[in-house]
Amino acid sequence: MPEGYGLPLSSILVFDLPPVRTLHNPPEQIIAGHSSWRTLLNHGESNWLRFDCEATSRSTVACLFFSSGTTGLPKLTKLSHYNLVAQHTLAFEHFPRPFVLKRLIALPMFHAATAPSTHISPLRSGHPQVIMRRYNPGIFLAMCAKHSITDLTLVPPQVISLLAHPIPTSKKRELLKSVRLAYGGAAPLDAVTQSKFQDLMPKGSPFTQVMGMTETSCFASLLPYPEDDDTGSVGRFLPNLDVKLLDDNGKELQDYSRPGELAIRGPSVTEGYVGVPRERDFDAEGYLRTGDILYRDQASGLWYIVDRKKEMIKVRGFQVAPKELEGVLLEHAGIADAAVIGIKNAEGVELPRAYIVRKKDVVLGKGDVEKWIENRLARYKWLAGSVRFVDTIPKSSSGKVLKRLLRENLEQERETKL
Repeated sequence: MPEGYGLPLSSILVFDLPPVRTLHNPPEQIIAGHSSWRTLLNHGESNWLRFDCEATSRSTVACLFFSSGTTGLPKLTKLSHYNLVAQHTLAFEHFPRPFVLKRLIALPMFHAATAPSTHISPLRSGHPQVIMRRYNPGIFLAMCAKHSITDLTLVPPQVISLLAHPIPTSKKRELLKSVRLAYGGAAPLDAVTQSKFQDLMPKGSPFTQVMGMTETSCFASLLPYPEDDDTGSVGRFLPNLDVKLLDDNGKELQDYSRPGELAIRGPSVTEGYVGVPRERDFDAEGYLRTGDILYRDQASGLWYIVDRKKEMIKVRGFQVAPKELEGVLLEHAGIADAAVIGIKNAEGVELPRAYIVRKKDVVLGKGDVEKWIENRLARYKWLAGSVRFVDTIPKSSSGKVLKRLLRENLEQERETKL
């Protein structure tokens, strides 16, 4: 390992084969300086630390998860035993299903989106879990049918791959006929994609979107079975979670139908990050400032994500949400993918710029994209920061657009011009 990573070679464990010499199984050679996993056996045995005290469970870290790092470097999030148990209780026990829940796991079990429900729920409630070695859309569909899966949690790249798989639509419906509830999370799904996947689900089986964060031990909001929604909301917040919306000055909004930054506290919310002072991200009342801009519909009580606070574009005093522009762009028949960021012109005015992935064999020019937006949105939302055509939009494994990489590319572009 290169010097400077701060990890001694002896701390790297190699999962080598047993040291048995056979013609077809020669002993593996350990890389110089590394250790075999069997060195762990030299430490002997000891009893598990056991406790049933609430204070201890709140203060004892059970796991460390990295945040997504979409707008900056990932932060190492501390989740306690209490956080994980609370997540299960609020997300599953408070909303019991009228059927035996059986889940198919096709996301990494070391990620906060999956770990609480795969490590806690089976032990607490006996939920059967079928775990895939790696995700493959065809195998995923087949396993849904083979194991009579009832519950799915999907990220946008999985939804898109399932829709694009060459199996006929009628066959997909047949393979998914046991599914009673599906959630989409980790990144927003556009209305068209959500509707297309909903069409594959059995009648009466909703496919809705949720809001979750590493910092909330996964789910923060959802719509419980059998509630349905096709408006793009993330449902309602889980019981015992306190939320408020803040203005640009950190003051609580009185009208939650106006977009504001979400602040949240509750039993499933982290106590903080490793190496980061708590006061940087939490207010005096113990609310975590999430950096997400949301609003609540007064009539339905449903919540909607507008965008990340850091990603909002301020055009001559007007707030522009990149997510809104991206949604309009993705409605274009010739656009496969899109991302919007704010750039500053020579006068220091922030303007929207779009990065576009054309669909295969489609002829689409900069003017076509600009006109598409101009015919549908107010003038201050136009793409005055230009349009760039790219081969791919950089995304995390869960489908979140890595806009910091687009900004880094923008800086490199400016340096090249200089």
